[in-house]
Amino acid sequence: IMKIKISLIVLFFALLFQSCTKKNKPVDYFDYTVLNLNKYLGLGFEDFNVIFDAKKRDLLYAIIDNKTQKTKSVEVYVKNKLLFTLNNDIKSLKELEVTPETQEMIKITTQLFELVKNTYETDYVKIAKMIDSNTPQADVENAIFIMEEKRFPQFDKLHKQLLDIALPYTRKHNIDVIDNSNNKVVN
Repeated sequence: IMKIKISLIVLFFALLFQSCTKKNKPVDYFDYTVLNLNKYLGLGFEDFNVIFDAKKRDLLYAIIDNKTQKTKSVEVYVKNKLLFTLNNDIKSLKELEVTPETQEMIKITTQLFELVKNTYETDYVKIAKMIDSNTPQADVENAIFIMEEKRFPQFDKLHKQLLDIALPYTRKHNIDVIDNSNNKVVN
């Protein structure tokens, strides 16, 4: 009986410790929503300019079998580097405990990540295949332009909604946010 009582006490404290360590801090919510989303603000021409430069300099990498490897294929880069990174960010977001205060931030970020994922899986892969098959630059740029016209309005709308919620959240929780345009702390 004494062993059972001790085991139950140990189990209780282990569960209590585990539940305490899983609790997210306000800065975690900001990091996994707004800050992780910053990686995807270059969606479109900005991303593809980086890709063109990396391809020209033979600096495209992909995660294959959990190892970083060089690749010459933009399609492989999109599928095994960009999507790999995005899927990790989605996983981190899903691990956050949803609270009444953070529910809307998480919901909007999830929508943004899904929009980016859909863009990567469709438009980016299509454009990557064009690049890999040496399609004329003007045709590639036209495909990027069409993608931006199709995707950006929804992305911009959701991003604004996220910031409208996240910035008051940072003020409430004393999280310093730096405006990169002028290197000043916003909060």
